[in-house]
Amino acid sequence: MHADKKIRNAEVHYGRMVTEAPLVERVHCIGLIMLAARSIAASQIAPAPMLSDHIGELVQGDANGAIETRQRDANDARTRAIRLAAKQGQPEAEHTLARMYSAGVGVVRDDSVAAMWYQKAADQGYAPAQNRLGYAYLKGLGLQQDDALAVQWMMKSAKGGYAPAQYNVGVFYELAI
Repeated sequence: MHADKKIRNAEVHYGRMVTEAPLVERVHCIGLIMLAARSIAASQIAPAPMLSDHIGELVQGDANGAIETRQRDANDARTRAIRLAAKQGQPEAEHTLARMYSAGVGVVRDDSVAAMWYQKAADQGYAPAQNRLGYAYLKGLGLQQDDALAVQWMMKSAKGGYAPAQYNVGVFYELAI
């Protein structure tokens, strides 16, 4: 059953309760509807395996291995959630995913993929991504090195009020870049 249909069924079921109940119970029912909708929406992201999936490791006495596996699975779930939000065009998520690719955290390090995600977030006016994109142009990380584009992107970020970019622009003036 699709999440939309589950939500509609919950609304119909709880909606009847809401209209027939006293005010205090109505507020409670509305809260239940909202919680049900959130949990249904959250279930659309593949959940990380439960610790019970790794019970064999615990039985063998390798508790540390089970904990490390669980942490890795949780990180995979976070990475999937960030990637999903980035693909939906959320600039903060695009920037976060770019930072992950720049550092090789949760993904394989790839400067060209990082630059692509920085560009997407920067094009939406996200100042931290504009600054990072400027840095990528300055150093030639994942794209062709270009001082003019580096200054242009960092200036946009600085004008957006992003303090690290304002510092970088000051350094550019000092070095006459």
